[in-house]
Parts: sequence; C-alpha cells; structure tokens
Amino acid sequence: MESRRDSVRFELKSGSVTVDADTLDQMKLAMLSFLDGPSFPPQFLELRESIRAELRSSAVWIQAGQAGIGAWRLENEAGRLTLVRYPPPTTGRAYIYHAPLERDDSGWKVLSLEQEREFGPA
Repeated sequence: MESRRDSVRFELKSGSVTVDADTLDQMKLAMLSFLDGPSFPPQFLELRESIRAELRSSAVWIQAGQAGIGAWRLENEAGRLTLVRYPPPTTGRAYIYHAPLERDDSGWKVLSLEQEREFGPA
C-alpha cells in the first residue's frame, strides 16, 4: 500500500487501485445502498439502522497511509478491497464486520457483510 496525503494506493489481485476522497464517498454510497438492498443478510437486520445512522454521519478520511469511512477502515483482504469495522475496546464479546467491495458500472458495490468474533466470553 502506497500513500500520498490525498490518496492511498492498494495493490490487489486485479491490479493497482488508487483511493481518494471521491472513491471513499462512492464506497459510502455503496454501503448505504447495500443496507437497503435484498442482499443484506437477515441475521444482521437488528444492526441495520445503527449501521445506517453511523455511516450517514461518518466522514471519509485518509491519514497515515490508511483510509476509511468513520469507524470503517478500508483494507486489502486476500486481494480485495474490504471495509472493516473494528469494535471499540471492551471486556465483553466483540465482533469485527467485513464488507468486501468490487467495482461495477456505477462505481462500487458491496458484495456481502460478514461477522468475525474477535474476543470475549462464549
């Protein structure tokens, strides 16, 4: 990953992708569209409104070689751009959420929303 002040470059399986604030805005719109679409996983329905409210009020950011949307950080996971939401520090059960992205004709598309247990009691 290479960084300038106003963009971050990711080396993916499909080639290099440079992400700037406009790209992050497109990804934000893709996430909001995914939340309202038929592909949104039913097991996360109780989280839909809180994720939507969080995203709507979140700013896009590029800093120190990283980029994201509010608490969602953009990462290269297995050669694919993915928005990842890490939980705040806690002593209880916590989950990391992954939203893989791909380019499409209109910009960006969220492929899925996945959950990974980070730590905490069973």
